[in-house]
Amino acid sequence: MRLRLSWIIGIALTSLCVLTLPACDPVGPFSFLNDNDNEAVNDNDNASDVGDNANGSDAGNTNSADPDNANTGGDADPTGAVDGDVDSDGDGFSDEEETTSFPGSDPNNPNDTPDNPIDTDGDGCSDFDETNFVGFCDGNPNTGGDDPLDSTAAFTFNMTVARHTDLVVSEAEVDAKLVAAATVLRLVETECPDVATDTAFVRTGSLGTFDAGGASVTTEAQLDDVFAVDQDVKVVEFMVGVCGVPADDMTVVLGCASAGGTLVIVATAPADVWAHEWGHVQGLTHRDECPRNVMHSFELETNAVNEFERTAFLNETPTGFAKVVAPAEMDWQPLARTEGESMQAWLTRLATGRYLAGIPAPALAEVGLMSASLLEEMLWLPEFAGSQGNIARMIGYSGEGRACSSMIACPTRMAGELSFDQLAAVAESILAVGRLSKHDDSGVALQWLIEGTSAEAWSARGVNWSYASLQGRSAAELSARLSVMALGLTDSPAALAHLRTLAENSIVAAEVKEAIARLDGTWQAKMAQPSLRLLRQP
Repeated sequence: MRLRLSWIIGIALTSLCVLTLPACDPVGPFSFLNDNDNEAVNDNDNASDVGDNANGSDAGNTNSADPDNANTGGDADPTGAVDGDVDSDGDGFSDEEETTSFPGSDPNNPNDTPDNPIDTDGDGCSDFDETNFVGFCDGNPNTGGDDPLDSTAAFTFNMTVARHTDLVVSEAEVDAKLVAAATVLRLVETECPDVATDTAFVRTGSLGTFDAGGASVTTEAQLDDVFAVDQDVKVVEFMVGVCGVPADDMTVVLGCASAGGTLVIVATAPADVWAHEWGHVQGLTHRDECPRNVMHSFELETNAVNEFERTAFLNETPTGFAKVVAPAEMDWQPLARTEGESMQAWLTRLATGRYLAGIPAPALAEVGLMSASLLEEMLWLPEFAGSQGNIARMIGYSGEGRACSSMIACPTRMAGELSFDQLAAVAESILAVGRLSKHDDSGVALQWLIEGTSAEAWSARGVNWSYASLQGRSAAELSARLSVMALGLTDSPAALAHLRTLAENSIVAAEVKEAIARLDGTWQAKMAQPSLRLLRQP
């Protein structure tokens, strides 16, 4: 528990509502979540439905997640415990997560989330924190500059920042992220050994722009181009399958940095990710012995640093790295299924976690055929709305060929303006089809991906979603690029032949070349070539 939690004053939760997912229909039998009568969702009786915490009538149960009952709310913990999973504003983040994250966000405002906390005065302290916490920040969400955390820092990093031209992000938003990242380091953690680190991150000059690589970075070649931009921090909209991830383990990535160099960051990445990536710039590697370490290899909501890391954060960026330090071995054991933990409880724990670069693949070793049906049910339940990307990734590792159908359905069932988590679900579901295609005897999954390498095919499929920073660019185009990437996971000679045909015609060339390298066994050799990417890690 963070020290700031002792400052919490009472917060009355006055309303409960159910999140409506964008045009995603439930699939499979709804029988595994504490429901003794096994009735389906969306009936009109008041009997217990999926997610109910009561094992009979759900009338008046404000802690259930029955979409047909106006008196229900957002808590549907599969264990049956009412444990803080209530999501009053239906934004995909539990009330507990919103109030205890830093910066905090309003559990009753769907526009105020841990990913994008409202900070009116741009002082790095959210409006929610300034209004609800005694002695925290300056206590006024409309006045910056008086914040005690803005006092003269022991060390200040003056850094240049640029955004991709297709990404809409303001100077005020960038500055708020930088202040919040410094505040993360100054907070004192109580779960892990921690020392306060009085560092400030300050943007110098105006917010620049660049058009290299693409706002959605889907290849190492694109990432190379972005890293080559002469700015300390480069802000993009989305990254997937990059930053040196293994050939068979593409996933959504929030940030990537090079030691002694620069960083590339997703605009919506939490403040601790900005601090984490700058730690890599300072030469720090991952440290996993405590889950709240800011340099943890996969955990989010972190802020703890040790004395060595504090020194790195209080000095100029080192230069002349003569030897590349390999990333520390990832300690994924805390994510493993524990003795006595049910499969259902374990899958829920994994799905609802938040990760720097996807759930670590070794932690998914026990996700098998029996898990697939449970995960498919979870994918569309309101209480897992902020976890769909994680769930799609888990399904991709299940080895269940039958699950290809639910993954194929996901991208076109999404509709309207997507959140970052929903966009991650689209990406992870397409990649999951690539992983699962080798278990699909019908060949439907492989053919779906091959056809999906054309943006026109996605338009014909009725892809009907958008993402704010796509700025009018085609969702079908991004889906086609993801389909090419997924073909690189199939181990299929037919996929390789199709990709080579695309390469001859210079179609989506960067994605095609990398997908071919994954399939023909040259990917590792390609990644071992002298390049800045050798210094990089998420």
